[in-house]
Amino acid sequence: MKQLLWMCVLSIGLCESLQAAPTNDTLCEWVLQYSTGLDLEPEVQVSTTLDDFAEAKSSAGPLRVVQYASGNPVQAIACKVSSVEGLRDYGGFDATQLGVQRTCRETHSQLLTEVAAGVTAAERAVQPESVILDEDLTAWMGPQWLAPLTPLYRDEGGAWHLQARELAVSSAWYIPLPQSIKGVHYCYLVAPDYLATVLRGEASSPD
Repeated sequence: MKQLLWMCVLSIGLCESLQAAPTNDTLCEWVLQYSTGLDLEPEVQVSTTLDDFAEAKSSAGPLRVVQYASGNPVQAIACKVSSVEGLRDYGGFDATQLGVQRTCRETHSQLLTEVAAGVTAAERAVQPESVILDEDLTAWMGPQWLAPLTPLYRDEGGAWHLQARELAVSSAWYIPLPQSIKGVHYCYLVAPDYLATVLRGEASSPD
């Protein structure tokens, strides 16, 4: 373990996470941790319907993330989490430890790395480095962000792509908004378990 920690110190990424790769159940908690740079343990509120999810709010205090899974099997998960700015404004956290806010695309990249680490070379039918990371789709309103999304898709040439949809609301947003939806950073991402099945060649491109 000491050797692993020392390797982390020497590595460029500083071993973004020493924990197990996120699963469908833990994704939004992991998103909060990765996107803010803090090892936080929020309450995870799971919405089972889109209407409930649309009304639910993440919170910096008490710390809460909200998660909604779509598809059968689950292929996408939407996460409502607080932003670095939101946590800093709320207080109660070590501001010196808060990192720079990561985008949903950066989060997708790290998710791919961690999920791929759990798929052995012998199991891999799709190499993680062959997956193309598209730029994030940007939403400006909740209904736009909540629209159905296929975050992992295959193009006409057969290449797999990851594309997230992002909605970020600054605490200083110029349009009058309820405080409950300021200082947030929402990501609509691929479901980790589905990503793993694609890397193993056990799933086809979604319709």
